[in-house]
Amino acid sequence: MANAALFAAILAAFVLALVLAPLGLAVGVLWLLWRVVVYSTAKPARAEIIGWHGEGSATEIEAARAFPRLQFEAHDGVMRQFTSRLAFNVYDDPPPAGGLAIRYHLKPRVYAEIDDKGHWFTGPALTIAAALLGMFVASAWRPLAALWFGN
Repeated sequence: MANAALFAAILAAFVLALVLAPLGLAVGVLWLLWRVVVYSTAKPARAEIIGWHGEGSATEIEAARAFPRLQFEAHDGVMRQFTSRLAFNVYDDPPPAGGLAIRYHLKPRVYAEIDDKGHWFTGPALTIAAALLGMFVASAWRPLAALWFGN
């Protein structure tokens, strides 16, 4: 359910960026700034894979996804565990061996995720690109419409 809500929010951001380009650009820039602040203030660490949570069917291995369960020692000396939101497609993308680089926050609540810059910044960057494309199409459409319709 949470994945569906996240997908709907991202889809709404892209539609907003194309249809209402200046507003979409503002949303994309704010989203990117938020992600940069959260990413830059998170503490880096190494986490070991201690288990897996799977999604999909054993008969349809091409669609099966595995979410790693990770354990790391925070800067306060406490061992913490979390299940990553980033999945590995077990058919195309074999799960990594050994430790993984992560970034985490302990306040206001414990939040940790695999340190994958593509995960952190692709959504905002695509929203900004879609908004710029929307602004370009809108600016090109006005003179073309005036020529075509004679106004």
